[in-house]
Amino acid sequence: MGQTRSSGSFGDDTVYEYDETEVRTLVESDFLGFADMRAAAEGVLRVLSDSVVGTTPVTTRGYDEYTIVDVDAIGDERKVRPVNTDLFIQEVDEFQTASSRLSSFLGEISAARGVTEAIRDSYPEFVDQNRINEVLYTISQGVGIGLDALSSSKNKARKHAGLRFESVIEGLVDEMGIANDNHFFKIPIGESGDEYSCEVDMILGPHDNMRSTKTALDPEETLVSIKTTSKDRMTKIFTDKMLMSQFLEQDVDLLAFFLHDVQRKGEDGINSTFVSNNYYIYYEYLTPMEGTYFIDPPSKITEDGYENKLSTFKDLILEDIWTYC
Repeated sequence: MGQTRSSGSFGDDTVYEYDETEVRTLVESDFLGFADMRAAAEGVLRVLSDSVVGTTPVTTRGYDEYTIVDVDAIGDERKVRPVNTDLFIQEVDEFQTASSRLSSFLGEISAARGVTEAIRDSYPEFVDQNRINEVLYTISQGVGIGLDALSSSKNKARKHAGLRFESVIEGLVDEMGIANDNHFFKIPIGESGDEYSCEVDMILGPHDNMRSTKTALDPEETLVSIKTTSKDRMTKIFTDKMLMSQFLEQDVDLLAFFLHDVQRKGEDGINSTFVSNNYYIYYEYLTPMEGTYFIDPPSKITEDGYENKLSTFKDLILEDIWTYC
């Protein structure tokens, strides 16, 4: 693949061959499956190993695990999105092994429709440790970093990052053998002749084929909202669930999937985009969410009042998703 470059962790000397243009094509393209996302993230790791020109530890209190990285991959030095170094796998060989193992793990739990004792014994790094979140974070955030570093337009990078995260989740669910589809509802509103339009990022179901229609939600199927962050979106997620329940006159299950809830502030800071008091009020006084899952969760996940409302993707994959599928 093109030029000879180094790979592994930042500044490692292991030699691989790749071309930045090919990596850009991978991260900007519409992926077909989980393997495509893995390949894109691997390509980004190879770019980073040779093009990181500086790292700045985050100074914001409570975010010591985050680093802001300066990358110069195409003759243009750029600061990329903050990286959680506790989750991000920097070395290519380590990532290859871990992501391949995750794919095998997902295949086995798909066949068993859950995690058996034999699977627990065979894959302790996914069941007992944090490897699920680490691999998914490296794929998702790696593609985002690649867009920051390689795209010709910052607006294009932001737009593509959200779409690519949806692709990661779609690929993940496909690997688990769970029926899914995106969907657009147009629900009649009483006798007004008007319609309530609601585009759903994903529907999960226990059947081989989805049964929901444009005007009806199958009671055994579950709505999913997929966003990189909850910033500016949390209100709509709760509102959609509440309105759909009222208009359809039935219970509606809705899961929210997020990558993280942080954004860079200045040269060395981070802002949390998770508005915890709004989330708590919506959950308690509008309508409860069936599940809210983060790959890189906000600190509130361990605090009183939130520990039973917020979870990580490890919890989703090992246990919760099989309730709906």
